[in-house]
Amino acid sequence: MSASDDKNDNDTPKKTRPAQITAIEGSKVKQLVLTEKAVQRLDIQTGSMAEGSGKLTAPYSSVVYDSDGGTWVYTVSKPLTFIRHRIVVETIKGNLAYLKNG
Repeated sequence: MSASDDKNDNDTPKKTRPAQITAIEGSKVKQLVLTEKAVQRLDIQTGSMAEGSGKLTAPYSSVVYDSDGGTWVYTVSKPLTFIRHRIVVETIKGNLAYLKNG
């Protein structure tokens, strides 16, 4: 790789995009790939799904609502790569969302 590979046509350094949305082969869902700096700037924190009272639970802070009221969580498929997954919340107790499915 030469020094010119890191420059645009006008000899200014290329900027790395902090986020990229890419297709997942065989799926309509896309994945979000962030730079490490973007993850730090956004203060993204990950939690774990768990079994609670016989139900799968997720931290309520990880539940995202869409404009139609649908509920989603983002999972980490590999470092710095996030995929949105549809869930159905049965109930919320404190800081946990109890899932009907997802």
